[in-house]
Amino acid sequence: MRTQGWIALLLTAASLAVFYQVHDFEFVRYDDYIYVVQNAHLRDGLGISTFLNALGSNFQNWIPLTILSLHLDYELFGLDAAGFHLTNVAMHTFSAILLFFALSRMTGKHWQSGFVAAVFAIHPLHVESVAWVTERKDTLSGVFWMLTLLAYARYCEKPRSTRRYALTLVCLALGMMAKPTIVTLPFVLLLLDYWPLGRLRGPNSSAPRSFAETRRVIGEKIPMFGIAAAVSL
Repeated sequence: MRTQGWIALLLTAASLAVFYQVHDFEFVRYDDYIYVVQNAHLRDGLGISTFLNALGSNFQNWIPLTILSLHLDYELFGLDAAGFHLTNVAMHTFSAILLFFALSRMTGKHWQSGFVAAVFAIHPLHVESVAWVTERKDTLSGVFWMLTLLAYARYCEKPRSTRRYALTLVCLALGMMAKPTIVTLPFVLLLLDYWPLGRLRGPNSSAPRSFAETRRVIGEKIPMFGIAAAVSL
């Protein structure tokens, strides 16, 4: 098995070692009862009305993808809290693996990228997001945040590819539909353009690239900021 495969397995094991215990947890009486236990809409099943309702305003948040994921969990597990919790664990674990592959692709440094992903996987700051069903919006948006990073890394290898650019936009938009705070991600991509991707400076140098190249890199972000502005509104 290649090095990357072993690192992905280690990340999976580390995440499960920390968070698998949540399968014994119950729903939390703060918000979980509003979003899941007492949410009459979950009984409607996954029909057209469900999709339309999810696209509306939900609990002072616009999180249609998160709402649909809770509907899907209810279809699969009913009100068995274990199923909802383990879905969060699976999403968080997948996010850590995606982060590793994205950083590894950007830097070419597998073990260093694995270390960063491991810190993400087991850091105590993620306990609330993984162990609290209502924080599904965090774990789900995390998956699309990391998918956006990976899609963007692939796009930067072939920056004339309309398909790769479109995939980056789709992942970004889906992430914002899971949790709107991903509106900050285009700024993160600009930071990555500077380092480690080196798209805003010359190779192995702190000297800036030409004005035309810099304008093109920044111009790529305009549709992303447009999506962010729409979601913010």
